[in-house]
Amino acid sequence: MTSTRRSVQLKHARRLFITRQRLAGPQPTPDRAGILETIRDLRCLQLDPTSAVARSHLIVLWSRLGSFDPLVLERLAYEERVLFEFWAHQASLVLAEDFPIHQFAMRTDIKSDAAWRERTREWIAANPKLRDHILRELRKRGPLRAREIEDVSEAPWHSSGWTNERNVGRMLDLMSVQGKTLVSRREGGQKLWDLGERCLPPKLDRKKLPAREVVRQATRLALRALGAARLAHIREHFTRGRYPDLPDVLAKMTAKGEVVPLQVLDGKEALKGDWYMNAEELPLLESIEDGWWEPRTTLLSPFDNLICGRDRTEEMFDFHF
Repeated sequence: MTSTRRSVQLKHARRLFITRQRLAGPQPTPDRAGILETIRDLRCLQLDPTSAVARSHLIVLWSRLGSFDPLVLERLAYEERVLFEFWAHQASLVLAEDFPIHQFAMRTDIKSDAAWRERTREWIAANPKLRDHILRELRKRGPLRAREIEDVSEAPWHSSGWTNERNVGRMLDLMSVQGKTLVSRREGGQKLWDLGERCLPPKLDRKKLPAREVVRQATRLALRALGAARLAHIREHFTRGRYPDLPDVLAKMTAKGEVVPLQVLDGKEALKGDWYMNAEELPLLESIEDGWWEPRTTLLSPFDNLICGRDRTEEMFDFHF
């Protein structure tokens, strides 16, 4: 594969990344269409309670759109159901059109071999009464805040963190990983929970994709957002930690011409590892190499998609966050 890799200078790989992140080039319009266009390029907006200036997901959009109406984003998520809250590379707003990809996590994450997952499975199994009670209450009364649901747990959740003995909230979180409960809306930052089926569009593609097809689609979307990336970067982006058999999937995508293997050069020195990009991005890369570049200056949230991978940020920009 090494002999067939396309060479690209680090400067151009950076510019490709920044452009695909919608931080260079034509600025999206600050309306519903522009918000959706931007999210489709980023694929997820990380949610975080920190709001010294504003909530992170709002800053991420502001950095790309300029001033926009946050109520439009809320309507997309909590009325139109075009977006929903789920775990991407962290707790995020994700696209309902990506449901077949996220459904894979709903089916498999709780079954993983990780020690913490085994503990959660044991705790859920010890609390069938609480689980069933929550589902009944939501079906009958939802949407509800966690504190509006009676705690009928039989075995408390123990943690050294803020979730200690917050049994209802913990069960809601764990069932949301399986898609059984999801956030219906937020009021003053507080989550109102409901049955997962009510928090998604009624006409939703619920087709269960094979694992490798999920990884292929997620890889294509992650590379779209990253421009050029190594395996480690892909694994940490979009559907973080959910790329089983990624090397083999990438090899097959390369053989089909969907992905182009790259060698990234800083001058004459090659950066470590094999890099990849979507073949469909070649015209944009060639345009950048030919001198096209329309940069902008803006401010970024600490959780911005451009810099959320701290190791990649240092590797590509020589910047330690």
